[in-house]
Amino acid sequence: MNLYTYFVEEGAESVLLPFKTTPDLPEDAKVVWWQLDPEHMKIHVYHNGSELQEEQNHLYRNRTKMNDDLLKTGDLSLSLKQPTDGDSGRYRCEVYSETRGSRREKTVMVKVRSEF
Repeated sequence: MNLYTYFVEEGAESVLLPFKTTPDLPEDAKVVWWQLDPEHMKIHVYHNGSELQEEQNHLYRNRTKMNDDLLKTGDLSLSLKQPTDGDSGRYRCEVYSETRGSRREKTVMVKVRSEF
């Protein structure tokens, strides 16, 4: 498994965690972005046409965003605003559909570098 690492400077406006899959995903598809380490937590959830802020960790509220037409385009990339050193770590995006019984995932590494 290739694990891609994305570097960003602390204080940057945002960092993009990329994930592109096949377009025209089913309407019931659920997309969940997780931070795997240093802590395991949900950082973004999209289901039934909306973002579910109540399911995401409070540290990431109002800091994450996905494209509006993500199911149609298959672009499940996540923008993480104002990354800090605490955001360094592994992230995984999972997308699954109950009706199709399908599941896809991608893991990326983010390294936030402090300015000296």
